[in-house]
Amino acid sequence: MSPEQLKKLHELSQFFEEGEASHAHIRQLNEILTLVNGQQDTVNLSKELKATVTPEPSLK
Repeated sequence: MSPEQLKKLHELSQFFEEGEASHAHIRQLNEILTLVNGQQDTVNLSKELKATVTPEPSLK
């Protein structure tokens, strides 16, 4: 999560804690979580690919 996303998430959490979250705040939270989940999916896929890729035998 980027520093900007973390800052925005903290700001949004204040609205939710105070019971003042609007539809726009919910939408913004959804966008941030979608981005974060997408980044996590990319990391997980990368780890899976590294674990399943077998190196080609060297030809000598």
